[in-house]
Amino acid sequence: MFDTFLDFLVPFSGAMLGAVSQGVLWGIMALGVYITFKILDFADMTVDGSFALGGCVCALLIVRGVNPLLAVLVATVAGSIAGLVTGFLTTKFKIPGILAGILVQLALYSINLHVLGGPNQPLTRVHTTIMDWINKAFNLSEFFPYSATSVSSLITGIIFTGAAIAILYWFFGTELGSAIRSTGDNAAMSRAQGINTDSMQILALMIANALVAMSGSLVMQQQVRRCKHGNRYNRNRTCFYNYWRSYFRKTIRILVELAFCCVWLCHLPFDYRACSSAWNENSGFKASFRCRCCNCAFCSCVEAKGFALQENFRGG
Repeated sequence: MFDTFLDFLVPFSGAMLGAVSQGVLWGIMALGVYITFKILDFADMTVDGSFALGGCVCALLIVRGVNPLLAVLVATVAGSIAGLVTGFLTTKFKIPGILAGILVQLALYSINLHVLGGPNQPLTRVHTTIMDWINKAFNLSEFFPYSATSVSSLITGIIFTGAAIAILYWFFGTELGSAIRSTGDNAAMSRAQGINTDSMQILALMIANALVAMSGSLVMQQQVRRCKHGNRYNRNRTCFYNYWRSYFRKTIRILVELAFCCVWLCHLPFDYRACSSAWNENSGFKASFRCRCCNCAFCSCVEAKGFALQENFRGG
């Protein structure tokens, strides 16, 4: 049963780490979707195309030898341009928001293929990503030899997500951010207060799609790093499994021993007091404990066949 538990726990822990690291990167996209759907009250379908646009632009620039951080910045600007087009269609041409988003989304399918130059773009070990920088900066390959990719992606996601949340928290507290929130709550009242609701709507769509494109560029770099190190992972996944299997085995064994000792010590005074022959008010009590596995006076030996100690009480 213990081996079956390890067979489930070891792959599950690795999968959870990878899922959390990727989920943090996708969380940046959730921030952009939140701005349009919740704050602006605008059903924006552009995000389906701007997410891929950010990944395509970032991949193209990395292949051309551009700094990966600068590639993420350019991809973010490209996403904001897609939001600008959607906002222009819905405010100037009076196209319903959901239809304007679908139009830009469908147009971005062809634009992404043209930007990337084909259905895919191969990246080799020569191309550096932000995850590679994080891995080298913190020397993650030494501390996490079999999960450095997931850990570096998690650190990258935390940094970018934290920065995005801090900037958005500051921005929506300013006069301009308050005008965007007011436009989403009540556009008619905002116009009565002198707010240009068309400009606020376009600005909000640009910010939202910029965040979505940034998320797409980071997810692309994570997938590239996973593909680059895929062969090494396949070669070492047996070692990874055996390493964590042994680690969990030792850890659970120690926890079982500690738990058994705690239970034994907690019940020790009550067992003595319950036995009249083992208790003497003048001389106290004496007892000897014999381990069933090695017959020693007391040891921490815990075998799979049995965990009970044999108590022999003697009067004082």
